[in-house]
Amino acid sequence: MMTASKNCVLYGGSRGWDTRDWTASDDRVRGGKSVSHVSLPTSETLLFWGHLDYATLGSAGFASQRTTNIPPEGWDLSAYSGIVLELEAEAGRLNDKKFTFVIKDTILPKRPDGRERSSINWEFDFDVPRVSTGSTVWHEALEDDSEEEVTKRKELGVKEGKREEDEQDESEFEHIDVWEDDAAEEAVLLDAEFYVNPEDEVVSVPPAPATPAGRKEMVRVYMPWGLFQPTYRGRKKHNASDLDTKHIRQISIMVRSFFGEQSGDFALVIKSITAYTERDIDVEAQRATMGTAREESHVCLELP
Repeated sequence: MMTASKNCVLYGGSRGWDTRDWTASDDRVRGGKSVSHVSLPTSETLLFWGHLDYATLGSAGFASQRTTNIPPEGWDLSAYSGIVLELEAEAGRLNDKKFTFVIKDTILPKRPDGRERSSINWEFDFDVPRVSTGSTVWHEALEDDSEEEVTKRKELGVKEGKREEDEQDESEFEHIDVWEDDAAEEAVLLDAEFYVNPEDEVVSVPPAPATPAGRKEMVRVYMPWGLFQPTYRGRKKHNASDLDTKHIRQISIMVRSFFGEQSGDFALVIKSITAYTERDIDVEAQRATMGTAREESHVCLELP
């Protein structure tokens, strides 16, 4: 497999942002009250914000924004090692929400009524740490990580861990029945897959929250392909095929209630979404230890 020599900017960064590239997929289509928006507080940042409600749907609320501009054949990101989010945070201030980055490598044809059919989601949960002079969120060490890789992260003071067992990762929507009969499913609309909000729904959009006024710091969240977890209708998908990184067809950013663990207003300031290379990990490690400047990413994909 060919390995890329430079990072590939997907959104933001040198490519810039366009709110038309995103659309809401919230729990309102299932009768919930969560709502999400995107706006541009500056020319260099995208603000993902809204309100997460869990009470209406029995502790199973979610709000998300998904992409609209990836071509049907998808993006070939197989030459890269994963996705890195560059976030903007206020120094010393804690973002108390856990977010989820979601990838789809399969989009099935829509149902006759226009609703989307369920397909596997590949999910990565992350927190935004409290920062003082900038921060990098490194992925946890897996059992098959090389000794050299583990040693390098230990030298950088990275906390190690292991992937949780599948049975510990329960579904956000485990109380929702999974219907085998399509007709029955269409009748009750209990599919736990994300739905696009109805086009004819009129929603009053409040003003976007003000971005933090304090000193801004960069937070980078590295998400290697191997740590994305497959789920189907919110449940862990066992024995799933590997993530097809040659055909990335949809990206989403989500906040969910985790059975009532979190709710309320949320906001996440994103500077860029980039496919990174293993070389970027080495450069980032060197930058963290020696103060070397991080290399610039480049625009590598044509978008409509």
